[in-house]
Amino acid sequence: MDNYKSKDDVTYAQQKYMEKCSSVLDRKIRSGNTEVKNELLGKCKKFFANTCNVIAESLELNSERDRLKLSKLLGDLRTNYHEEMTISVKSNSYPNVGAINKLHKKVLDKIIDSLTRRDSIQLSPEQRQNLVNSMEDSVTKYRIDFSLNSSNQMEDPAIGIDLGTTYCCVTVIWRDQRMKIISSSEGSDTTPSYVAFHEDGSHVVGQTAKDAAYRNPESTIFDAKRMIGRRITDANLRRDIMFWPFEIKDCNGIPKIDIRGQMIPPEQISAILLANLKSQAEEQLGMQISKAVITVPAYFSDGQRAATKDAAEMAGLEVLTILNEPTAAAIAYKMEHFSEKPKKVLVFDLGGGTFDVAVLQTAATSIEVLSVDGDTHLGGEDFDKNLMDECVRIFRRKAGIDLFEYKDSDSKPKREDARRMIRRLQTYCEKAKRQLSSAMHATISVDGLAQGHDFHEVFSRSKFEELNKTLFRQTIEVVDKALEGAKLKKKDIDDILLVGGSTRIPKIKEMLSKHFNNKTLSHSVHPDIAVAYGAAIQAALLNGGDTDDLLKFETIRDVTPMSLGISASLGKKVDQLMVVIPKNTKIPHRATESFRTSFKNQDFMRISVYQGMMQFAAIIIIGNIIEDIPTSNKDRLSEAEKQKISNSIRKSKVTQKHDDDSPDNKSSDDESTGSISSDDEPIKKPQSFKNQSSVLSESSSDSEPDDLEEW
Repeated sequence: MDNYKSKDDVTYAQQKYMEKCSSVLDRKIRSGNTEVKNELLGKCKKFFANTCNVIAESLELNSERDRLKLSKLLGDLRTNYHEEMTISVKSNSYPNVGAINKLHKKVLDKIIDSLTRRDSIQLSPEQRQNLVNSMEDSVTKYRIDFSLNSSNQMEDPAIGIDLGTTYCCVTVIWRDQRMKIISSSEGSDTTPSYVAFHEDGSHVVGQTAKDAAYRNPESTIFDAKRMIGRRITDANLRRDIMFWPFEIKDCNGIPKIDIRGQMIPPEQISAILLANLKSQAEEQLGMQISKAVITVPAYFSDGQRAATKDAAEMAGLEVLTILNEPTAAAIAYKMEHFSEKPKKVLVFDLGGGTFDVAVLQTAATSIEVLSVDGDTHLGGEDFDKNLMDECVRIFRRKAGIDLFEYKDSDSKPKREDARRMIRRLQTYCEKAKRQLSSAMHATISVDGLAQGHDFHEVFSRSKFEELNKTLFRQTIEVVDKALEGAKLKKKDIDDILLVGGSTRIPKIKEMLSKHFNNKTLSHSVHPDIAVAYGAAIQAALLNGGDTDDLLKFETIRDVTPMSLGISASLGKKVDQLMVVIPKNTKIPHRATESFRTSFKNQDFMRISVYQGMMQFAAIIIIGNIIEDIPTSNKDRLSEAEKQKISNSIRKSKVTQKHDDDSPDNKSSDDESTGSISSDDEPIKKPQSFKNQSSVLSESSSDSEPDDLEEW
């Protein structure tokens, strides 16, 4: 029995014994007794078959017993390993990550020896190595803890900032390796994204600005995130302008805020917010802060990312990286739920002004983004606006007054009164929305709203849901697109992480859970601080002394949130638009497309570079390459050679490169290179540009082709 290690061994032995029986019977039985021989061979075959079945069943039983023993051994090994490593790492000081690796090996060997003695298990060298390999990722948690601790001891800690549309949040990984929330001046975990300007040029930020907004509506600015990096012609921006009590001016296609005649770009508002958050952190930590990781929606364009980075630099912050918000939330989730087992996680990030869905695969040593989708103009403020629209309709019906009638009036008193009324109503609508997350009814009551008329209306939760049902459904549609982009089914998702204040809305949670067959949703990380928490972790890791060692195993791989493409103007032909790097392509990535001139003697070609998806917003043009096709080099050629080149069709190659030079999802540049050549010789050197401007410059603001197809 001990000679047989597998079913194959048993089958081979059965074959050999049958051959031996046949040989013996040939010698013992006369040649004429074939019938007797076959009868005996049949009995031998039946005997060996029964015996082999018994042996095979015993082998299976032993194999299953061994498998269960090893499985139990691995479970006990993990439990004991984490207990001992936690004690060792906290109670000792280690000079570098290499020392943590040595500790890992020492603890592992010690526990394996102890457990095998306890259970009287004899491990083969191969089995022992398999156990060691299974524990390879377990040390990641302690490497991260070491790096965070190294960063905590530095004199210039880096902070994580969630620069939200409606609220901001700042956190830092502090000396005890725990997250510390930098509270607002009022003691809250978040700071309203409001800036109010006084007549003397000074300003206030946060809750103070928000509370006084109805008294100073034209000079209290909010929603800067909804303006940053956008053009004045953006349809969503135009709708927002209708509700904003402050004035937006068109400055060469760029929206700027008119504050008593001074044109202020949205980046400057974001810079004031960031400077205030930086100041709060310095006051509470008792030291200078100069570095930060700042988050943006995954669906932000490159221009919006660059504008955010510009705002941070204006605020005196060195940006270690621009991090996608759902990725930041996934980092926080992973730190709170460390596991060696890979998981597919869907991050549902619905905030005050933006909505992101990301499908990720998390493992002990990595976060891989499988797909992203979203809408940079969908969030709690849009739910407020629908409620406010209903209030305006009710007030018009009951009082005969249109609250928006004088919003843009040339009469300053009428304009200021109208904007003050709008701001007051907005405030009450936001409060009612929040109340409806925990109550079935909410009352909006505004005394003396307009011309002495009061407004008083009770809204039910079901009415609020009815007003916003289209937007609620849109969030589920975006989820399905993200799953499709990741090539996954709903059943493939292991966990759904809720991020953002708007995920508190009961109907949103109900629809999402029902869509995933009543799956339980994860609230394990606070929805208001999850993004800032993840940003703080990444900031600490990038700011740590052993970052290079850490980043070898702690990788974050992202994808392109939007398609990148080109449109080539080939002289007489209509512009040809094509996608070069599709949405959800893994970063880094490089792709090249070729064009040919459309007629002989063509002397120029214009190639425009685009980013975006038609179904969400107008495609954004991010640059042009103008290729002149010179003829002066023909002077040195013979007449026959000149004629050959004139009659040739030239080719242009355009390469687009979307880079991610580090594992932290830095905002990537788009690089396009064009070169012109004929079949005979190159006639122009390649030229290139990188999209690095914070706003779309006038030179790159040409109108998009009218006949663009949906990408």
